[in-house]
Amino acid sequence: MLDKNSPFAISTRPRREESLSSLALTLLGDAIVAGDPAPGALVSEVELNQRFAVGLAATRSALARFAATGWVAAEGRKGWRVLPMSAEHLADLRAARDCLEPALAGQLPPAPLRAELTQRADIHQGSLVNLTPAALFHQEREILALCARTMAAPRLRAWLADTWDLSMRADRFLDLRFGIDRPPLPVVDLARSLAQGDARGAATLLHDMRRDFADRCARALSRSEVQIAPVSARQAAPRPADGRAAAADPSKQQRPPQQGDQT
Repeated sequence: MLDKNSPFAISTRPRREESLSSLALTLLGDAIVAGDPAPGALVSEVELNQRFAVGLAATRSALARFAATGWVAAEGRKGWRVLPMSAEHLADLRAARDCLEPALAGQLPPAPLRAELTQRADIHQGSLVNLTPAALFHQEREILALCARTMAAPRLRAWLADTWDLSMRADRFLDLRFGIDRPPLPVVDLARSLAQGDARGAATLLHDMRRDFADRCARALSRSEVQIAPVSARQAAPRPADGRAAAADPSKQQRPPQQGDQT
């Protein structure tokens, strides 16, 4: 008779702590990519736990994981600051995609992944007519995550998936803030190209996606200041070491050169 309490018993059910941590990571990641909390927003662990009901420990663990990848940053006892939207951030996303996506085009996924890519592409194409904008956004993100698994190198795979998530967050922000709409992504054609080992077709699709993203970023920046989402005062204006502005102390102001001064 199988002893379920034996330490050698095989179980596919994760421990409760692991389940809650994974759930918190998924829920918080989905919320950040969807723009709620908004870029630059300050959130607390208590507030997020009340929203997701996964427990403070799991919430804190998820925040720490996202802090390691730069999605959020701890601000002492104030809470956690969500990664702001800025010209520098958009440029970083474009540079990462320029580096990663050409490498993806030449990858040949293993047979099981090829079958899954084809299946997901077929399902997505068949359901496009009935999808709400939120459902379309969710399915595009899932298929892109599946496409990122084509990358053989684990570190590059994780970097690409993270970059695509943040690019989708940026597009959502640009739509809400500036009305710059993003058309549906060609995820069906991309998934099929990768599944079929069509490097040229995948490269063309990825190039067009990068070009369109760069165009949307340029349009947004032409309508705004360099920083296009709120940031903390600490990030926006570094203070002198003594905590006072140099202009407040006349002795620290530079005197214009006078006749007779030694050089």
